[in-house]
Amino acid sequence: MMPDIDGFQFIEFFRQKKQWQSIPIIVITAMDLTIEERSRLNGSVQKVLQKGAYSKEELLNEISCLMGIDR
Repeated sequence: MMPDIDGFQFIEFFRQKKQWQSIPIIVITAMDLTIEERSRLNGSVQKVLQKGAYSKEELLNEISCLMGIDR
């Protein structure tokens, strides 16, 4: 949780900056996202990962894979 804005607002702000539009966003959340929330993220983020569903190693591997980094 962020104190002044939520994650959706942050992504909207981030994507408004032309120089930042190509930066991939990976969401790691403990929230159970609704279909509407997932739809809202669709196209704006690289992937949504459920917090606690991955071991540390699995999470690092998943993020590395999304970034195109061999581990």
